[in-house]
Amino acid sequence: GPDGRTGQVRGRLDAVLIAAQVAPATSRIGLVPTATTTHTEPFHVSTAIATLDYVSSGRAGWRAQVSSQAGEAAHFGRREFPDLHPGGLADPVITEHVADLFGEAADAVEVVRRLWDSWADDAVIRDVATGRFVDRDKLHYIGFEGRWFSVRGPSITPRPPQGQPVVAALAHGPLPQRFAAAAADVVFVTPRDADDARAIAG
Repeated sequence: GPDGRTGQVRGRLDAVLIAAQVAPATSRIGLVPTATTTHTEPFHVSTAIATLDYVSSGRAGWRAQVSSQAGEAAHFGRREFPDLHPGGLADPVITEHVADLFGEAADAVEVVRRLWDSWADDAVIRDVATGRFVDRDKLHYIGFEGRWFSVRGPSITPRPPQGQPVVAALAHGPLPQRFAAAAADVVFVTPRDADDARAIAG
């Protein structure tokens, strides 16, 4: 967490924007920036990653990540988080907080996926002669209602070239592993050894 040091720049550039900048200069690599599910609205993630998919000609993905720290929440100012501390997962308040973050993340991924699907593949028609550029019958509301989000849709960005860009997640414990197994296409794990890797995969 924050430690009060002022002798170095502690900020970071936005990963999705950097990926969009890099995309036209590359041709053979996938671009999978991290964007938090905790402080970023899924509507904004869906349009940003769909745009990245267009800029990269179908090489975009998204690593969905929760943000659990109180200092991170303070940057946004919309809600307060409990302070995490070593051994804190034994605290019922912390346990509930972390479980809520992963529940919110699962809903965020579901909303993003539905928004990517809210335009049919052939919704864009670009008929200059008739002045019709989008077939409105091929856009649909997603009507998502959940504990954390209520999103009507449709997206403002056409369906990405891939249809569904790759969703990735880092899973380094039972709760993130359950989230990743349910929500992600690619899962990064951190096994200690081969036996641990087999146990995670099982």
